[in-house]
Amino acid sequence: MEIVKAVASEKGVSSRKQSVCHLMILEDVSSIDSSGISLSSLDESHVGLVNQTWKFGKNEDAVRMIWNMLANFPSCCALEAEGKPASWILTYASCAMGILYTARAQRERLRQSPGPLVQGAWFEFNDF
Repeated sequence: MEIVKAVASEKGVSSRKQSVCHLMILEDVSSIDSSGISLSSLDESHVGLVNQTWKFGKNEDAVRMIWNMLANFPSCCALEAEGKPASWILTYASCAMGILYTARAQRERLRQSPGPLVQGAWFEFNDF
């Protein structure tokens, strides 16, 4: 991230870090207790849940975008035993994957499994 800021500064381009994402990579999934977890997809009934947990959500534009994503593009989610989504990933209209989320209880459970932590960041340049 520092190199991105340094290059922007050297070129006289204004920049601002917009968001940071932390991603844990599980190299050995055999150590995870997956009992009570099933895979499914999200549907339009989950718009409110996704909107409330998404960093850029909580507004009507996000609701419309999330609804469109759930109605028209693939998604994947891990359901807890009682059918509640615990983790998910959606597909943008551009076919990019995004709006990933894992519930805090599941993150704590996964944190017990060692693996590297990757960090990503989004920047704005010249107010774009």
